[in-house]
Amino acid sequence: MTSTVAALGHPPPAAPGALPLVGHGLGLYRDPLRLLLRLHRPGTGPGVLRLLLGRRPIVLVTRRELVHRILVTDPHPYDKGGPFFDFIRYMAGNGLATCNNADHRVQRPLVQPAFHPTAISSYGPVVADAGRRVVDDWHDGQTLDVSEEAMKLATLTVLGTLFRDADFAQAVTDSVRTFPQLEKDGFIRMVLPPSLHRLPLPALRRVDRGRELIRTALAGAIAAHRATGADGNEVLSRLMAATGPDGTPAFTETDLVDQVFTLIGAGVETSASSVASALHLLATDQDVQHRLRAELADVLGGRDPVAEDLPRLPLLGRVVTETLRLYPSVWLVSRVTTAPVELGGHRIPAGVDVVFSPYCLHRDPEVFPRPASFDPDRWLPERAGRAQRQALIPFSTGRRKCVGDTLAMNEIALFLASALTRYRFRHAPGSRSRPTALATLSLAGIRLTVHRLTDPDPDPDPGSGPGPDPGADSGFDGHQPAEPAR
Repeated sequence: MTSTVAALGHPPPAAPGALPLVGHGLGLYRDPLRLLLRLHRPGTGPGVLRLLLGRRPIVLVTRRELVHRILVTDPHPYDKGGPFFDFIRYMAGNGLATCNNADHRVQRPLVQPAFHPTAISSYGPVVADAGRRVVDDWHDGQTLDVSEEAMKLATLTVLGTLFRDADFAQAVTDSVRTFPQLEKDGFIRMVLPPSLHRLPLPALRRVDRGRELIRTALAGAIAAHRATGADGNEVLSRLMAATGPDGTPAFTETDLVDQVFTLIGAGVETSASSVASALHLLATDQDVQHRLRAELADVLGGRDPVAEDLPRLPLLGRVVTETLRLYPSVWLVSRVTTAPVELGGHRIPAGVDVVFSPYCLHRDPEVFPRPASFDPDRWLPERAGRAQRQALIPFSTGRRKCVGDTLAMNEIALFLASALTRYRFRHAPGSRSRPTALATLSLAGIRLTVHRLTDPDPDPDPGSGPGPDPGADSGFDGHQPAEPAR
């Protein structure tokens, strides 16, 4: 891989703030979102900047049309790679989300049937039941740690759709609980130059141990699943049933561990983050929460939601979409060039890491007016045009788009529907949130109080919800907590 700035030839302009030896690594470790937002200046410059991780150059792409070119119109000279995917590949192996393009062309047709609309429909009862189980444990006046509740939901959903028997899934649950700490430790590994990955740092050693713990637990669960007959409708059975051109099993045991690890890694933390963000936004904007509850009452009539209800809940769909715009769990995407390319008037050779940030692209004021505002109605058909749809990439886009995007959207929507048909949400006193970017983006510190619904639902209190975090900036100058649209 290219390791020096000189190898870039005529390089993109250097981003300010590089330090000797570490480059921008320290800034990316301390507050990556603030650093990246300040480097996104809409309408000016070539749309590409040069960052440094140590002496390793990284090209940051800041214009949506260039990102669209990388992902959709000219993806061939870009492969999965770079600091983010290097870490995920080290942990999860060669699964669908982490493999290179050549392997992806083989794997995608084998994995895709497990996420066909018919298959997703069959998972609907599992997804809906997971939401009900979480909400059933709440009581009137309870103050919730939202991140904890969202992790419960995501774990139940992902493991429930992967494994036939809850006993098999339970063998994996303990290892899934290590994910938050692994994210923190793994982020250190991501921002360190590869030459330093073998340093005897406690965080790096925890990553190594966590990787082995999870892979061992998954191998045991897969073996137990196979021993009972891999003939069910859950995702793992479908992967086990996949065959190659010669009729033999498409995936070895190691391949299955890679695929399942990838699906858990891609599905648990990301979905939990999105659910927590949605609850935070609805508690912040009581008017939208009130409108959404009215839609749910009109369509559901007080019963529990099922997946078949979702097409008749357009405001719910817009709330989920707007949540993913403001707080995409995958905040940074990386590729590596496999051939020389031209971007923004600069020629970039093969072997260079290219990164872009959905979090920043989703907050471009030229595409999304008042980008820090929570405004689900910006996704009404008459308001959302091609520019908005093209800029929205919470699941990536193009041939490497997330295979489980529809399932994830259904999970978030069904849980919100289940929760809002029974409870109102308000921020607990002292609840403050701030985006935290590790391997995934999350909102830390959200505490909500739930109040069992009365009939009729009281009018919203326009003064409810927390104000902006002290000292927070706005737009492309720094963080901004989402505010209700006015």
